[in-house]
Amino acid sequence: MCICDLAEMLKELFEDLKFDVQVHNDLTMELLEILLMGSSGIDHSSFDAFVCCFLTHGKLGVLYTSDAKPVRILDIVEYFDDLHCATLRGKPKMFFIQACLTGQFNCMWLDYIVLLLLTVLVVQTEQLPSVWSLCVCMSGL
Repeated sequence: MCICDLAEMLKELFEDLKFDVQVHNDLTMELLEILLMGSSGIDHSSFDAFVCCFLTHGKLGVLYTSDAKPVRILDIVEYFDDLHCATLRGKPKMFFIQACLTGQFNCMWLDYIVLLLLTVLVVQTEQLPSVWSLCVCMSGL
């Protein structure tokens, strides 16, 4: 399946679920940062949830922009936490990542690491982190 087919399927799926959908292709690091800042800065009060899908290349905890610059997944997620995006406070924030993995890590290991990091964060702080309503789903080829 072509990545453009997957992007179109995701667009149609979320439109069917009544989401307002924007599709952005081949983002450089600079454009990604502008998009993330702009998206986290808008008023989300009239929306019930936030979904962000990435179809790209990556490795453990990192995605690559179209200009081959690495961006940490946790840095992306931080744009939408309660501190940086107050109008999404208490609302589900879902990140779906399809990244062709580079290196020696497989999909199961990557999924486990992300879930482990979120669990450790909750246990160490003994309270829910500001991203308590966050869901990160990852798949790698």
